[in-house]
Amino acid sequence: MGTENPVKLISTTSKKSISKKAIKSIKGQSTTKKLVSPKLRDQMIAEAAYFKALNRDFQGDYCVEDWLVAEKEVDAMSKAE
Repeated sequence: MGTENPVKLISTTSKKSISKKAIKSIKGQSTTKKLVSPKLRDQMIAEAAYFKALNRDFQGDYCVEDWLVAEKEVDAMSKAE
């Protein structure tokens, strides 16, 4: 398969041999490569969480919450690209 467009593969394959569920699954797959490696993603999350803590002068014990919010923000940025 490689870099072939999955939607194009459907049109060239006998549709009778592919279930509707499989077609929906293939159409929903992204054909682009991930732009951010797991290591870079973690670094981006750590930096965002750090700045969240810095903005509140490191008051309180919110490191887990900062991380989780930063993780959502980084993931949302990645999906938007």
